[in-house]
Amino acid sequence: MSSAKNNNMKLLEHYSRLAPHFITTVNAADNTLMYPEAKYILEKVLGSGASGVVVRSRYNHADANPETKYAVKVVDLEGKKAADQLRALSEVKCLMNTNFFSALRCYDECTIYNDGDDPNSENAKPKCAIMVL
Repeated sequence: MSSAKNNNMKLLEHYSRLAPHFITTVNAADNTLMYPEAKYILEKVLGSGASGVVVRSRYNHADANPETKYAVKVVDLEGKKAADQLRALSEVKCLMNTNFFSALRCYDECTIYNDGDDPNSENAKPKCAIMVL
């Protein structure tokens, strides 16, 4: 396995561990899902940049069409300034409420907070934001 492909697999596994109920990947050793109960299966890194990683994925449901693909954007928020965290979370809210022909449609979202943080608290620290486009 090439070095880049190996790094991408490790990255997908890392994000799967952050939100096991929401995203998962295939375990390369035995070709099974890391978290079978997850809503989306991450398949391939499409791109990455300063604000996060975009991954091709599919819906994890028996009745789902396997040909339907989604782009999952994972924005790592750990260690970011509060203003940058707020900007990323605002992007998620904005896209979830936008339905316009020339804008990407956001179908689903999930925000993961630090262990023990109440998401409704002012002091909650987000770990990552995930958008399904």
